[in-house]
Amino acid sequence: MGAMVVTAWSALRLDAAALRRWSATQGALAWGLALLALASLLGGLAGGAAAAGACLHRPPPGPAEQRAVADLAGWLSRTPLAPDAQHELVRTVAAALELRGNLAGLPRPLGHEAGCALQGLQLATTAPYRRLALWLPYTLAVCAAARALGGRAGPAQMLAATSLYALPHLLDPLLAVPGLEGLARPVLFLWGAAIYLRAWAAASRLGGPRALLAVALPGLAAVTVVMVVMAIVALVWGLRN
Repeated sequence: MGAMVVTAWSALRLDAAALRRWSATQGALAWGLALLALASLLGGLAGGAAAAGACLHRPPPGPAEQRAVADLAGWLSRTPLAPDAQHELVRTVAAALELRGNLAGLPRPLGHEAGCALQGLQLATTAPYRRLALWLPYTLAVCAAARALGGRAGPAQMLAATSLYALPHLLDPLLAVPGLEGLARPVLFLWGAAIYLRAWAAASRLGGPRALLAVALPGLAAVTVVMVVMAIVALVWGLRN
């Protein structure tokens, strides 16, 4: 346990040598997954409590949804999308918001308070799965990019090293403190991102620019795919109309 505390402190200080040793430690991946689960649960409990509180005090559906639809329509009017495509997008969003409002207005067998509590509990218990669903495929994609750029570490080492990015997120419950969210959220995110990048570079033994490129490539590829799909949809829609 003492070694774990020392490793955690070294990771928080972005110590590359300690991160490299950790990635090669037997059982590091299992400890990393436990860390991810713990950080996710702590953040999920805070987020679930906030969601339950918002559910209890949520105003009836109506004006807020109408303002959101009007704001979307105003933003789309400044984009190059065809007017028919803008209209369909606004109509789809309005229908989705109306459906959400109708669902929120349905009677709850256990009562409104119990329903809100269960909603918060659902968010809390599914938090580890949501974090894992983002971290695991992204890290594996970055691992493939790193191997193409000359990285020498295997997937297990990479996963073990980058799992330490969750250390700052052990403080995610601070996000539930009124007045701290605006400051704490970007600080914890950037701190975790810095650990991720430092751990990646240390484990793969890639230089800073190549490590940064490996981390950025999957994100750039995803953005490119989304833009291409949007362009194709807009083209097809324009040809049909």
